[in-house]
Amino acid sequence: MTDWFPWLTWRPDTTEQAFRDSFIRRMRTPTNWSIALATVVGLSFILYAMWTGDDWQSTSNIYRVSMIAVMVGFLLIGTRLGDPTWMMSLYATTLIVITLAGLMFLASARRYGALTEGGPMVVAMLCGILPVLHLGHKLMIWLLLAVFVGVITQQPGIETGWTLFYYAVTVSVLSVYQWQMDRLMRIQYLAESLEREKAETDHLTGTLNRYSFEARLSERLTTLEPGEGVALAMVDIDFFKQFNDHYGHLEGDRALVRIAKSLDQTPADLVVRFGGEEFVVLSFFTDRPPAWVSDLHETVSALGLVHEASPLGTLTISVGVACFVSQGKSDRATVKSLLTAADHQLYQVKANGRNQTRYVDL
Repeated sequence: MTDWFPWLTWRPDTTEQAFRDSFIRRMRTPTNWSIALATVVGLSFILYAMWTGDDWQSTSNIYRVSMIAVMVGFLLIGTRLGDPTWMMSLYATTLIVITLAGLMFLASARRYGALTEGGPMVVAMLCGILPVLHLGHKLMIWLLLAVFVGVITQQPGIETGWTLFYYAVTVSVLSVYQWQMDRLMRIQYLAESLEREKAETDHLTGTLNRYSFEARLSERLTTLEPGEGVALAMVDIDFFKQFNDHYGHLEGDRALVRIAKSLDQTPADLVVRFGGEEFVVLSFFTDRPPAWVSDLHETVSALGLVHEASPLGTLTISVGVACFVSQGKSDRATVKSLLTAADHQLYQVKANGRNQTRYVDL
């Protein structure tokens, strides 16, 4: 089913939704340009009709002007709409324009006693170039216009010739192209997501790396509302160099993975391998820091990983925590200030015997 209807059955659902959100953001401007092009085409039809002697106030021209007004109205109002509302408004606008186009073809056919192949084909192609709409959207749009064309072919005294046939061929070609684009765009998005995940993830432990952590935290700090806060815990494995010297680097890697998993099992929002034997644990909260942060060192000591080269006998961690609660837009912490404060607390823990958690409020 995924191969035939990618916009309906792509899995997992979170991936499909993430793709759509990203795609809508990227395609808003190209879609607006496509609508502007359709507006110019509609205006050119009006001017050509008047040049050939058609009455400005003819029913056909009234429908054409109405289509242009609807499209221009969407372009003006759409700039104020969020992505989900904009997308729904675009689809509704397209259906309204197609309905007006169908009525225009019907009025023109009754007036001139004929419907040529070009009109419906042009409208179908203009709908086809809207990049943000997937095949499911476009099939409904093309089907609506096909209903009008079918009704016209049944009208007595109206010559339609091969109009319906050519329209069906045009829609078939556009549908195959759109189906391929729907699949290829999703395949490309998935590949890009995997590459981005690799670039942001520590290969050994599977946690985020330092680069992605700093980018995400910096962005999040700018959006903190009053009363919202962040707890940043700087974690350092005690006597880890001695562990590597005693057991070897492969065992050291296994220990890093075990510790990363234990930290990841906490309610933390982000777990980051900061470098070497250092990790950063982030937790966002409202009003008060979560209680589990103050006992973070116990998550590793509870593993009971033997460390004969340590005076503590097992692998342990020392933790320094910096907590910040926003009081308003003018009250902002930075990644550097949080790291500096947490690192200072970590230094105090190491000076006081290790295997502890110590925190400070900024």
